[in-house]
Order: sequence, then C-alpha cells, then structure tokens
Amino acid sequence: MICNPSPELEDELDLAFRKFLFCFRFKKYLFSLIKYANIDYHRKRRKYEQRYPLTFDAPVGEDEAQCFGDYLLSLARQADVDDPTFDPNHFQSRLENPELYAIFSKLTYKQRVVITLSYSACIMDTEISTLLKVSQQAITKTRHTALKKMRSSLLGAK
Repeated sequence: MICNPSPELEDELDLAFRKFLFCFRFKKYLFSLIKYANIDYHRKRRKYEQRYPLTFDAPVGEDEAQCFGDYLLSLARQADVDDPTFDPNHFQSRLENPELYAIFSKLTYKQRVVITLSYSACIMDTEISTLLKVSQQAITKTRHTALKKMRSSLLGAK
C-alpha cells in the first residue's frame, strides 16, 4: 500500500484511519464522562453528608470529640440495667413512677403482656405474634392501643 499508492488504497487507508480516530475519541469521551460523573457523585454525596449528618454521627457537646452514638453506648455501659423480664407483674413492679405504675395496672392483661415483651424483653411484634399465636397486626394494634391509653391517662392526670 505504501509502496504502491493509488487513489483507492489512499481512500481505504483514510477510512481505516477515520474509524480508528473515531474509536479513540469515543473511548476518550466515555472515560472522561465516567471520570467526571464519579467526581460529581462524590461531591454531591459529601455535600449531602455535611448537610444531613446521621443522628449517631452528630457531635455531642462543644468539644465535638465524641459523637452521639458513642455517647449513648457509654451511657448504656454505665447504666445498671436489669435483666429483661417476660412477666408483666415483675415489669410493673420495676416501674418507679407511681402514676405510670397505676396506669399500667389499668391495662388489660394482653396489653400488659405485649408492652412487657416489647419494651422489657425488646422483642419485635412479629416474634410476639408467634409466641402468642396471633397475627402481627393484632400485636401492633394492641401495643398502639395500650400506648394511646397510657398517654391519654398520663396527659389527663397532669
């Protein structure tokens, strides 16, 4: 081809070079597009994280040396937490607030069981429903009703 130049061979070489150049430019364009999209993504993410920090990552106090999550963890370690109970009567005997004690005693037995399992034993509604052989929706409704009754009694007492 180089030894025998002809117009057809020059056109063929020119076409091959144009294809090569197009592929080269297109690949360069794609690499640049990906690079700058990555930079933009990380800028937006960093900006979002600065504007809306996670609650547990928020600094506590003025020194900002400790975050909220670490603070809660240290409080949990310091607190003298009793073992969880599954018995509503035992849970009720632990209540220190006399108003709360009286209001808790006015709940139905089923409501007291659900509140005890939810908040003392930290059992999820689905697990409670399996234990009590009722639907998860019934447990959620019972818990909400009990909390609403306790809230209205507490607010009515004050």
